Amino acid sequence: MGVRAFKEGRIPEAIVFLEYAAKFHPDNHRVWLMLARAYQRDGQPKKAAEAFSFVISNASDPELAGVARQGLGSLDHSLRTESDSADADNQTLMECPDCGSRVPAARRAAPWCMCGWGQKNQQSLTAKRLYLQDVAAYCRRKGVRVSMMHRGDLLTVGSSDVRIQGMGTRTYPVNPRLIFPVRDSLLLINQDDLDKVMSKVSDDALFRERAANDDFTMGRLLNWRQFVARLSETRGYDVTIRQPDLSIAGILAANGVLDAELITDTLQERNTEKESVGQTLLRLGLCSFEQMVSGALGDARLIRPGARPHQDRIGGILLASGAISAQQLKQALFLQTQIKRPLGEVIEQMQACSSAQIQQALKAQRPLQVDLPEADMLGEILIARKKITRTDMLIALADEQSRLRVPLGEVLINLNQITHADLQSALGWQSRKRKAVQAGQARLGEILIDQRSLTSEGLGQALMRQVEDPRPLGQLLIDMGACTPEQIIAGLEEQIIRRNRIALTEGGENPAPSSPPKVSTLRLTKPKENDRAATKPLARTQTKSLAASNHVPPTKWIVAAAVMVALVGGGAFFLLKPSPGAETPPNAAAKK
Repeated sequence: MGVRAFKEGRIPEAIVFLEYAAKFHPDNHRVWLMLARAYQRDGQPKKAAEAFSFVISNASDPELAGVARQGLGSLDHSLRTESDSADADNQTLMECPDCGSRVPAARRAAPWCMCGWGQKNQQSLTAKRLYLQDVAAYCRRKGVRVSMMHRGDLLTVGSSDVRIQGMGTRTYPVNPRLIFPVRDSLLLINQDDLDKVMSKVSDDALFRERAANDDFTMGRLLNWRQFVARLSETRGYDVTIRQPDLSIAGILAANGVLDAELITDTLQERNTEKESVGQTLLRLGLCSFEQMVSGALGDARLIRPGARPHQDRIGGILLASGAISAQQLKQALFLQTQIKRPLGEVIEQMQACSSAQIQQALKAQRPLQVDLPEADMLGEILIARKKITRTDMLIALADEQSRLRVPLGEVLINLNQITHADLQSALGWQSRKRKAVQAGQARLGEILIDQRSLTSEGLGQALMRQVEDPRPLGQLLIDMGACTPEQIIAGLEEQIIRRNRIALTEGGENPAPSSPPKVSTLRLTKPKENDRAATKPLARTQTKSLAASNHVPPTKWIVAAAVMVALVGGGAFFLLKPSPGAETPPNAAAKK
């Protein structure tokens, strides 16, 4: 493979293969000779000289040693020629000895590299995170794709998307917000989440870089420091320690919602320093509030609708039925923000209507139909809990579920990817979060008050206005000037966190029923592909029958056993009892 790559002109790839071969076959001097030529073609004269010298010193074949001497001689001549020309035009090229990156001429007096070589500040050597926006920008500028093994999944970052490797050579686009961790609304790549991208070829490479239209060659393998150095050189700053623009405009630009060139214009168009960047964006019409929320938090995490429409709330029902007036409803909503009691109790204490009318309104209230976002789907919950990888879910969805038309949880159980306890725990989490949304827990107004972004009086004024203007509370607060878009987005982020915490701790995790021993031993080994369809119905049948038998009270088993013993004993006594006038077998035998 190394020789083929060398002949086809893929020199960096040839070096990878030849180094691998030389590592495990150090006595094969032909490999060392080919490696020296590859180093020479790649512009690494020092490494080429070392490889040629190794052949000269160790090769027993005089012909190989002679070829190596000729190569070393030509190498020395090229080095002298290059040095003379560099001194002539004072444009000496220097490469980092650690990562091989070119050191600019401005650093020749005190050379250093972004990877940490020669630097007094060693912070870049210990930094373990990169921003995804920097990697995407690097791919756009270089026209390349970067692959990595992230938490068991092979991902490829391109100039505009992230794809996951499926079965065979097919790749599928994925939402990066569901994959990478978030910090300050920006996506991160953590070094601890990465594994060797090609374990059989390189022991330390975490990244694989190839041209955007290259689907056949190996490309270039890079470890963490090498990739950080190339990324930093391309971006013009140390990407491991630079703090990006964390304003709402910078976040929207990083997530592809806003053009990066508009950030400077937005800052220049601000009326006063008191006006936030989000308020400037809205005033100039560069984006809407919905685009801000989607760009900062991501649609994959947002629940829509997050609250009941005004006409389905108890106040709206009472107002529509004529039980209370609009003024009474406004007064009740304002008082509710002060005494923090359910609206029905506040209306009853105001004696605005009778208790029977309130109960009738509660019965007429339709349940809120909550559609959980993509981040709260079963597969995403199991991935977040590290029960399965995204590749496992992809295989289950593409292969098993499409053929069998059964729920994803059942497919994963039959593939031995999860247990019944894992499935029940994830479904319980979904149920509790859905109930938390339907019950109106973790309200946005209360969160904004806790964050000191809003006062209770301001919330009361917004709720009173919502009676006549039934828009979402966040938009009303922005229009009233009570909150900035950044404050509303921070409140929505905290709302997601609190609801997830409620789903995790509300009543504790639902205890999942333990699987019967026979079922667990039945599924200890993965069934073969041809036998899988026949194995699943058997497993489901045994699960139901054994689970049903576990619900029989133990006292009934004891009574049933006693009855059976009595019947068997009585039957045996009846059969063995001699009939009247008949002789016992011993007497009959003696008489005969």
